[in-house]
Amino acid sequence: MNDKFDGSSKAGNGPRFRLKTEIAQPGLPRSVFDLNIVQRGRRWKWQVCNQNSMIVLHGWEKNRPIARYQGYRALFMLLRASCLAWRD
Repeated sequence: MNDKFDGSSKAGNGPRFRLKTEIAQPGLPRSVFDLNIVQRGRRWKWQVCNQNSMIVLHGWEKNRPIARYQGYRALFMLLRASCLAWRD
């Protein structure tokens, strides 16, 4: 991913990464999920939020690359679970 997309800020506690993903099913409204990674002290907080800004999944990691990986992993598992639910 390009570092310019990163959105890093010098403030310290602002959002460091944001990704929007949509799930579209025929005849149903789209669902949008955001992946947020924020530094809190020495740790990094990742959270997957829905379109209403409610936290669906979250976690803490010691460094940013691991937090980013775990956030992507959680988002992938969420998208995969929704695809399997609609396939049956």
